[in-house]
Amino acid sequence: MVTPRTPVLFNTRQLAGLDLQQQQLLKDIDNLSVLVSDMEADGKGIPVLLRHYLNLGGQILAFNRDSEFSDVIDGLLLVDLLKTDKKQLQRYMGKEGYAAYLAYHGESKRDCA
Repeated sequence: MVTPRTPVLFNTRQLAGLDLQQQQLLKDIDNLSVLVSDMEADGKGIPVLLRHYLNLGGQILAFNRDSEFSDVIDGLLLVDLLKTDKKQLQRYMGKEGYAAYLAYHGESKRDCA
């Protein structure tokens, strides 16, 4: 249901040519960051904030090229916090915030260690 205004064209043939082991490497955030840093002129990998969202179980739904902002690539990211590891949520929300979040969503059965 999400479509970019200015789609980013990726060379999917390059990814299709990877063997299964190489494709699995791309699923690991650290390996993907190394790959991105090899492709970037400044040698930077995945941005730190994106790394955190991906570690929370985030999924990138679509990419868009923003011509009004130096042609950067935007990504629409979805994070379902109800599916996120409780320890990570407690780290960011604190124990009281996490307990309130669960109570709001009727998830009190998940323990607040």
